[in-house]
Amino acid sequence: MRVLVTGAKGFIGRYVVEAFSKHWPNSKIFAGCRSESCEDFLHLSNVKTVYHNLWNEDHSITFQRNYDIIVHLSWPSIHRYNDPCHVNEVLPAQKRFIDQAIRFTSNLTISGTCFEYGLVEGALNEDLVANPVTQYGIAKNELRKYVFDSVPENTWLKWLRIFYVYGQGQSTKSLIPQLENAIASNEESFNMSGGQQVRDYLLVNELAEIIVKVAKRENIKGIFNCSSNKPVVLEAFVKKFITNNYPDSKINLNLGFYPYNDLEPFAFWGDNSKLISLLNDDYNTPTF
Repeated sequence: MRVLVTGAKGFIGRYVVEAFSKHWPNSKIFAGCRSESCEDFLHLSNVKTVYHNLWNEDHSITFQRNYDIIVHLSWPSIHRYNDPCHVNEVLPAQKRFIDQAIRFTSNLTISGTCFEYGLVEGALNEDLVANPVTQYGIAKNELRKYVFDSVPENTWLKWLRIFYVYGQGQSTKSLIPQLENAIASNEESFNMSGGQQVRDYLLVNELAEIIVKVAKRENIKGIFNCSSNKPVVLEAFVKKFITNNYPDSKINLNLGFYPYNDLEPFAFWGDNSKLISLLNDDYNTPTF
């Protein structure tokens, strides 16, 4: 079995490669990276680095072989989620990659985003009409429509709408790494928004298990929420994280320092019942 994971050095990609390697020890996992000499996966005997650069016009180096499964995770500048580059530059590059990728596999899994839903509040399910308001969400949604119109009918195409993720190795620009940095620096307070917005969080290793589990299936296709379906108030989430991971910390949350973001709904979470039903398995304990 040959599996290609693009964006393999990214926050989520690293965990997905590890999960594939762990659960499919007799398969060959190809980690798509900008450098074939990448040493990040040398400890995994069944993982080989393969050159992948989203900005290339020609991806023939990446596709020197057919793959039984392709998991496409690479997407630059995610934290600048309202930057026009997502629509003007990243989207055309994504389309070029997809045009070539669909010739080398019949089982394709692509990462989408909860930002495709736009400003809808409450429990979000996959049947809702996407109405994104950020450049990142618009570009992802346009790619989704393009892919579903482009792939052959016999392709097992899975589009995974990922909600909020946290865990070791996350970008320092994200909430939890900023909090951890403040704690490590012995700061007295941590600046936040009002903290009453409702979100949906998954640990990155849990997300990776879900992605691998979905990707390996050849009898499902469509859009799937990758979420916990467990809404949590942000202030409570941050306080629990501190209690569980830094019980001796005395840091205070300076709520209201930042305004609420008007590009995100105030309260939303992902309904993952479609995913659970199709996998027909215990969501909390993925099996292989």
